[in-house]
Amino acid sequence: MKNNILLLTYHSTSAGSDYHELMIHTGPRFTKYAHFNNYDYKHDVIDTSDPGICRLQKLNVINQQLQYDYQYIIYSDIDIFIKDTTYDIFNESQNTPGRRYHSLHKDITISKDFNGLCAGFMIVKNTKFSKQFFNTCEFLKPTTISELPKSQQSPGDQELIKHLYCEYPNVRKNIDPDLSEKIVSNNRSSELTKKKSFAHHFWWRNRSRDAIKDAIIYMETYEK
Repeated sequence: MKNNILLLTYHSTSAGSDYHELMIHTGPRFTKYAHFNNYDYKHDVIDTSDPGICRLQKLNVINQQLQYDYQYIIYSDIDIFIKDTTYDIFNESQNTPGRRYHSLHKDITISKDFNGLCAGFMIVKNTKFSKQFFNTCEFLKPTTISELPKSQQSPGDQELIKHLYCEYPNVRKNIDPDLSEKIVSNNRSSELTKKKSFAHHFWWRNRSRDAIKDAIIYMETYEK
């Protein structure tokens, strides 16, 4: 019996060969993770020539899926590698030493990194607030570079979410921007945190070829 939960990812057709190389490793892990936990899994492909516009479309992709009857949507960027495909982020009994369970008591829970909230991994409860929030995001954001304010050089889904979170008390009341790095680690996490996390965020954009090579070796250790 399937859980009423959707695991959602997407990428751009023009994001570059590095992203397609990455998906050879991350894609099967998303599929395996969804299968083990009985989640639906959907991967969208955005046909755009601009990576910035692709990032902007994340808000639209999530908003579209909130129109269905899923109880939760787990959104993940494709540069997140799921190490523990048996981990149930909703199951408090899965506490392990060094990795605390994170109570998902708010409408939207967002991972964090050294810059604060990180929109690369979000758990969205399908509520009235979540629908209104992503409708607002979709309404506020331009859809082409020509529509951007002169002060903004590229579209940023994360920048918009941060702005709304910081400016509006009602948004802060309904969003938790503190999903622990012990659950989704990143490049600046401690080595112990990286080791114990359920998934790791590589921040694939603008990585050097040497860094990409090291990341692929890292991922391959979990595939053997």
